[in-house]
Amino acid sequence: MIVSTSGKLPREAGESVAALEQAGKASLQIAAAAEQTARASTEAAGASELALKGAQEIAQAIEDIASQADELQNG
Repeated sequence: MIVSTSGKLPREAGESVAALEQAGKASLQIAAAAEQTARASTEAAGASELALKGAQEIAQAIEDIASQADELQNG
């Protein structure tokens, strides 16, 4: 084992450990953000499906009204 008498190696090792700890914390934050993004995307997809369904129902209602109007005009 090599021992540094200047204390430089232990200090650098400590700095490396601190950097690894920070990187680990950052990775956890990124993972949490990714989970939140996935949940938000799922919710947005659900909202989009509901909006599409609503638009289709409105379009169908308009077609029904137009058809009834045609029947009334043409008797």
